[in-house]
Amino acid sequence: MGFKKAKDMKKISLLITAFILISCVNDTVNTKFVEIKNNIARFDIVNNSNKDIEKITFEIKYLDNLNKLLLIDTVDYQMSKESQKEKRPFLKANDNTFIVQSVPDNCKKANIKVLEIDNIK
Repeated sequence: MGFKKAKDMKKISLLITAFILISCVNDTVNTKFVEIKNNIARFDIVNNSNKDIEKITFEIKYLDNLNKLLLIDTVDYQMSKESQKEKRPFLKANDNTFIVQSVPDNCKKANIKVLEIDNIK
């Protein structure tokens, strides 16, 4: 019985560690859905860190007026190509920008979250 508890505790501690790491990533960048106009959603992006972001990956959930999920999309933003030697930031340290995405029919709002951040080293 003790061996099973130890394995369970190990799984729980790994899960807690993963949550901590994920929340640390998202604390450095704030995202906010702003509006939809002409089937285009606008999102504000704020980099609260002291590091330039080379590439950032978002998950966007598009919803209708009853909060029914219409589409989940994963999108990457970066300014430089993988093959370029000199990396250009998508978003500089302590700066802000916005992104726009086309929305599916009947979309009235959207949620956005950061999945991954690659900082310029």
